[in-house]
Amino acid sequence: MKYSKECKDALLKIDYESLLDAVIYNFSYDELVESKIKRPNLLDIKEYNDKDKRISDILIKLISRGEDVKVWEQDKKEDTFKHIAINREFHLIDGQNKFRLYLSPEDNNLYYIIFELIKRTTEQGKDIYLKYSRENRLDKILMYLKNKKDVDEKIKLLEEIKKDYPTLFQNMQKSIGWISKTLFEGAYITTEKLVKRCNGADYNSYTILFSNIIQEMRILLLYNLGDINMSQEQLEKYDRDILYNIFGKICIRVLGKYGVLLYGENGKLK
Repeated sequence: MKYSKECKDALLKIDYESLLDAVIYNFSYDELVESKIKRPNLLDIKEYNDKDKRISDILIKLISRGEDVKVWEQDKKEDTFKHIAINREFHLIDGQNKFRLYLSPEDNNLYYIIFELIKRTTEQGKDIYLKYSRENRLDKILMYLKNKKDVDEKIKLLEEIKKDYPTLFQNMQKSIGWISKTLFEGAYITTEKLVKRCNGADYNSYTILFSNIIQEMRILLLYNLGDINMSQEQLEKYDRDILYNIFGKICIRVLGKYGVLLYGENGKLK
């Protein structure tokens, strides 16, 4: 199969080593989404609870002065994801969003980034739809994007914030499932519309889809090694170079099958 230069560049940027680890050690959904830095829910820590309330107060003030701001707590306990939409709906009237942008800043930078996103969006009369998590997750900030133009605008917005406050984006984390980099370091992009399961049912989330990808890669790796019943201990002790050589082709084929690699070409995201 022939690949364009842009596609080849994107393939070279994939973190194959981490993906191979995920396959070898049979990573679960939780291992793909949870931060390795253990901590309680942010709302159970007074410092962050106070910061969360300040964000809520800011949103209330914006609504009271007539700004088009919508807020929705994803869970009844109001301690998981908080959705914020400014000058747009949570879901487009004419269809679903096209892309998602993921950011995983340090906890002490999370609320400052959210504040700057809200502040600059309202000041510039732009629109944004984001959600942020208080749980111990890697997907701390997620932006829902309408199209390629929206992607470019949000990248530009992040660059503006970083120019003024560069330390806010230090030590960014990432999930192994985030394989498509953007021009903004530490921000990763995925498609919003996912391929369907074999029975026609939808995947409930990108991470669930990627968990399935890890499982499929693992089965194919064991098949190519000639023993689909190989024990975990045997697989962990297998020659790494041999595994890596087999895994590279499997990885590209499976990622292509599920359509999760995104890259820019001729001004479009493919």
